This record gives sequence, structure tokens and C-alpha cells, in this order.
Amino acid sequence: YQRRVHGESMIFLEINGWPLVSTVYIASCLIVTLLCYFDSIKNYDIYFDFFLIFSKGQYWRLVTSFFYLGEFTVQYIFSFLIFLIYFTKLESSAFRGKAASYIWCLLLLALIQIGLASIKWRILYLAHALHSAVLYVWCKKYPNMVVGFLWVFLVRIAFLPFCYLFLQLLVKGNVVSEVFGIIGGHIYFYFSDVLPQVPRFKGFKIFATPGFIVFLFQMLGLDCSNERESVSYTHLTLPTIDLVQISVVP
Repeated sequence: YQRRVHGESMIFLEINGWPLVSTVYIASCLIVTLLCYFDSIKNYDIYFDFFLIFSKGQYWRLVTSFFYLGEFTVQYIFSFLIFLIYFTKLESSAFRGKAASYIWCLLLLALIQIGLASIKWRILYLAHALHSAVLYVWCKKYPNMVVGFLWVFLVRIAFLPFCYLFLQLLVKGNVVSEVFGIIGGHIYFYFSDVLPQVPRFKGFKIFATPGFIVFLFQMLGLDCSNERESVSYTHLTLPTIDLVQISVVP
């Protein structure tokens, strides 16, 4: 729903506690998968292929490969529900009031996955790797929490990504994507959370959200009320906007 505050149009979305960015992305994945299922688009037109992208100019594959989760199967439904939970949990906790930083985080994780997929292994669809990276980042930010693995086993959240990796090994699933997600998530977490704590870097954040991105998404009405804590501003003064805080249950 949309709410107007002091003359500024602020857009908020809350569906049973699901935040805006995660909801839009997961819904987009579902829509693309449905379009492929009904043959409105062909899955071979959207997969990631380094040669087709940079030699044939099919640049849309850089984006579309992050929105296809595979054919409708029991495993698809399971993966969809799992990543729906962890995408929304990350945004509503670590990135609460930081919509621009969350989008920037997803963009960086996606770029890392593109880099990894371009090196050696051929991964046709990068959505699963991106989802695994998001899961890893959330687990690293809250390592001492205890959660239910497969809604049955209680595990410490720091080990959750490796539990899913082991599960993929058991069912002979997409192990490479799971590994790429862990690697990508660790790269992001190290440069965004660990490296700035090293004294010689004096809090410098390589992956800090650029100020112009915060400015852009503020103008679009996204909740960026907590961005000033972790954003790198380069000669850009953002207008002060009084945002209404919406309670979101992680």
C-alpha cells in the first residue's frame, strides 16, 4: 500500500510480514517460471551463456538467468518456499529500513555469481546460486541463532548453508550452484562486514552502498530511513524525509 508523509509519497508493501524488495523479486521468479511452463517464453532463451552474451550481444541473459528456478517439481516448490523465507528474513532484519542497500547487496551478489560462472563451470541458471548466497549472508549476520532445518532438525544457523549443501549432495541436486552461493556470500560478507573491522582499513567499506543509489530509491519511495549508518556518500546531499516505520515481523 502507499502512504503519503509530509508531502512525500512513501511506498510500503507488507504481505504477512514480507518486505517489498524480496516480495517483488520472488514474485518475478515465479512469473518467469510460469511463463516458461506455459511456453510463453522458452527457457533456452534466458539461460546464462558467456559466449552468447558477449559474442552475440544477447545481454538480457545477464538478468533473466537470475529469475528462472527450474521446472515445476516437488524440489522446485521446496526450494521456492525455502528461499522465500530467507530472502524476506534478511531484508526485514539486517536490511530493515535499508531498501537501497539490500538492492545493492543483491546486485553485488549477482555480479559475483556472473564472475564465478564465467570462469570455468557452466551454470545455465544463476537464481539458485544467488539464493544460496543470500542464505549464507543472513546466516553469517546471525550465526548464533538456532533454526529448524527442513522444519525438523534444530541446527545452529552458522551451519545451515552447509546443511543444504549436504542435502544437495544426497539428492544429487545442483551442488555447483550451492557452492557458488556459499563462495559469493562469503566474499560479500567479508568485504562488507569483516574487512571494515580491521584497524588498518579504519572502517572503510568497499561494498558500501553509493549515495546516488540511496537518493534514487528514496525518490522512488522505498524505505531508506536507516541508510545513513552504512552508506558511502560522494558529494551528494540527500533530502531529509520523515518515513513512517512499518512493523515487519522477521
